[in-house]
Amino acid sequence: MNLIQDPRQALTTMVVGGVFERFPRLRVAPIEAMVGWVGEWIERLDYRYSYMGHTSEMKRPASENFARNIWVSGDPGEKMFKYIVDFAGDDKFFIGSDYPHAEGFVHPVAKAREQLSSLPPASIEKILCKNACDFYRI
Repeated sequence: MNLIQDPRQALTTMVVGGVFERFPRLRVAPIEAMVGWVGEWIERLDYRYSYMGHTSEMKRPASENFARNIWVSGDPGEKMFKYIVDFAGDDKFFIGSDYPHAEGFVHPVAKAREQLSSLPPASIEKILCKNACDFYRI
């Protein structure tokens, strides 16, 4: 049983390997992987870039790749969500309900609103609607 789905290795390979440099319009979004890992990942890669960037195909810090090419789908009841949005901004996150899977969330929008209630209303609406529309181009 795979309980932890961690997208950091795949995204790190893409960032360090210069994938987003070669394909600047590429858009990726880890789904069903929560958002709690995002802050540590950005901070660690940006730090490594500051002194080792010249040893890779990276042309910019991971935070810039994140802002341009990466979205993340979080879980509606995720307790770390609001803190990661405070750290990384509200433009790149959206939620999923996991419908129609058996483990799908009950009342995902209400749960997300509750978890994100300390954020500005405009940020909550972006996370619940606009950001997914932006990612999927709908």
